[in-house]
This record gives sequence, structure tokens and C-alpha cells, in this order.
Amino acid sequence: FTVEDGQTPAASLQISKASSDQTLVPNENIFLFATSTGRLVTVRPITDRTGTTTITLTVTDGEGNSASPAFRVTVQPPPSTATLAVVLKFGDQTVRVNRSTPLLPFTIVPRPNLADNIRVTASSSNKAYVPDTNIVVTGSGTNWTATVTPVTNRIDSTTITLAATDSGGVSGSASFQVRTIDPVPPTVSTIADQTTVRNQTTPFIPFVIGDVESPVDSLIVTAVSANKTLVPDTNIFFSGNGTNRNLLLTPVTNQVGTTTVTLTVRDEDQKTATTTFKLTVLSPPTISRIPDQAIAINQTNVVTFTISDPETPAANLIVTAKSSNGFLLPEQFAGEYFFPM
Repeated sequence: FTVEDGQTPAASLQISKASSDQTLVPNENIFLFATSTGRLVTVRPITDRTGTTTITLTVTDGEGNSASPAFRVTVQPPPSTATLAVVLKFGDQTVRVNRSTPLLPFTIVPRPNLADNIRVTASSSNKAYVPDTNIVVTGSGTNWTATVTPVTNRIDSTTITLAATDSGGVSGSASFQVRTIDPVPPTVSTIADQTTVRNQTTPFIPFVIGDVESPVDSLIVTAVSANKTLVPDTNIFFSGNGTNRNLLLTPVTNQVGTTTVTLTVRDEDQKTATTTFKLTVLSPPTISRIPDQAIAINQTNVVTFTISDPETPAANLIVTAKSSNGFLLPEQFAGEYFFPM
């Protein structure tokens, strides 16, 4: 800066100095120098202090007249080299349609002494698939979680960005992918056609179920009979657990015929798998009543009886006989000869 006066040479002018904040810049830390072109002032703030002070320079001539220009000095903290980081504790996410992600944990690595003044926001690159409002972020300090919910019935993908900002304006961010896949249906093994006779429950009919995404014990198994007069749905029973299951069918008493049974397996995503088989309920063959017989010793007796079957010709029916007293009538002699009548 320069000084001058109409009556007093510049070299004879007196300059004093003063700081309005002695804790920031004491007067003794204001230095004045003369140069070939004018004067120079240097201000040295106290170490590690920040703030603002007003420096006043007073110029006085030989007659006591003075002028007092002033200027402000603001001391700011040095630029911080510390950074704020967002650390994800998970990878890219794949979710089934109409499902949300699980709780996704992440941490904030703050700058010193700023852990309690962090604001976290979340944004989606594909807002038609995941609006920003469908990203729920909760937490405080350094520990946070996020949950992402895509819109319903949409197969798509997006990039989610989690951004953290502290009270000093320093920010950091991290991103991850979310995509939706169409769930895979469950599976069920085939079941061969079954046959039983009137008034008899079928044996256990085994089958196998599975699903690559849903827990097997969460699968719902149902069965429907096409001929409810023969086998109502309430007469179809299940047993077993895990992947190995069993089916039991009880026809209505004295009913014969055929029904188609449809077995359905449903998973948590409402995907289904089905298999069908036929159950045929047959009438058992019939045999006429044979009265008790008396045979003379050392004699052979011929006993006449009739047999029939609704489904099988009588000539194709197999007749066997058994003796309850093998000493009196060994089985090889009982029924040794059968002659169709």
C-alpha cells in the first residue's frame, strides 16, 4: 500500500497497527515494511486459530492529522484430506418377481469427529423399475441398512447408489445392482396309472417334489379327482415330508370305475407343477358258495362251483385251493383237477 501527505514527506509519516481480535491476530503479529514503491503489511494469525479480525492501519503526519483505513482478515481451516466412505457388506442382488431384497447392511467410515452428523440418501438409475421411494434406508452413525422393493410384475434391473454426506459437506457413495428374475416352477415326479379292487384303499403311492428357490417344506401339495362319485377329493390323503411324499386313495364303498387324479404342487411364488394318473377300481371275481362236504374214506369227491368276473373271462381266471388239514388232505391233492363246467 502507499501513503502520502501534502505537507509531510511519506518517509516521515507514522503508521500504527491494530487488530480487533487479539486472540486471532495480536498487534505484534502485524508487521510493516517499507519498500521502494511504498509500504507492505504482513499478518500472521495464531497457530490453529480460525475466525475473522479487522486490521486497522492509522497514518499520522507531523501536525497530528491521521487517516485510518481498515481491512478484514478471515482465517479458514486448511482443506481436509480426510474422506468419507460407504462400505457395502453385500454384493449385487437378484430377487424373484414381487419380492423385496433382504436387509442389506452397509457401514459409513466417517471423517474424525463427524460420525453423528451423517445424512444418507439412496437413488435408483431405473425409477420405472425401482422408484427412489421404494428404497428404505435406516440407521445412524456408522451402521446402516437398506431394503429395495421393485415394482410388481416387472422383470428388469437397476443400479442403486447409496450416498452419505457429513456436516462439513464431504460425501462418499457406493453402488450395487438389483435385478428381478422370473421364478422357476416347482417339480413333481410322474405317477403310473393305478389299479385297486372295490372297497380297497390303494397302497401308498410314492412321488417326489422339489423347488430350486422355495424351501421344499413350504410347497403346497393338493389333489383333485375327476370322478368324485368314485373317489371324492376328501378321500385323497398325503403323507411324508421333504422331497419324498406319498399318496393314498380310498374309493367310495361298493363303487367301481375309473377316475383321473390331478396332483398339483404350488410354491411361494404361486408357480405350479402338475402330474396326472388314472385310478381304476375293479370288481373282485366271484365264486359260488360251496357247502360242507362228506367224503367216504379212500374216495374222491367232485364239487361243482361257479366263478365269474366283470372284467375278465371266466376261462382266464386262476383258481387255487388250500387245505387246512394237510394230514387229512394234503394240498397237492386238494384242487388237483379243475374242470370248467
